[in-house]
Amino acid sequence: NKAIAWSKTKLNPIKDVKLLKENNERVRYLTDEEELILKPELADKHWLKVQVAINTGLRRGEQFNLKWTEINFPTRTITIRQSKSGEMRHVRMNDRVTDIFRALPSRLKSQWVFPSGTGETPLDANNFINRVFNPALERANICDFRWHDLRHTFASPLML
Repeated sequence: NKAIAWSKTKLNPIKDVKLLKENNERVRYLTDEEELILKPELADKHWLKVQVAINTGLRRGEQFNLKWTEINFPTRTITIRQSKSGEMRHVRMNDRVTDIFRALPSRLKSQWVFPSGTGETPLDANNFINRVFNPALERANICDFRWHDLRHTFASPLML
């Protein structure tokens, strides 16, 4: 098609060839056994971030950029103002997430649920994952696992 656009040819000889679809859907979730192995490898304050991901299914950017104004305790909902699709959505908070959020020290000190060390900006998700989460996975000998797989961990019980 580029050759046609560049006037190098007049015909694409393979335009009618149907390409095979590649199955690149990756389904990996944290098993109960892996969760038990991973927990001791993380400090409690870091394990809470994993627990929020497992219990909400939030995307990495959604979780690490959460503001307290987006948490509604009376309705037990998290408002994602702009999701990946660009639309607003609401996520229910279960008892575990509600308890975690109520106990976080940032609650009355920062606008961010998971603030950086200064409290002025959100915690950098890439830094957290590269410096804390991935090394904990290595220490726990959990292979082929990414932060996004915590979304699958959230959804896996729903598939049973």
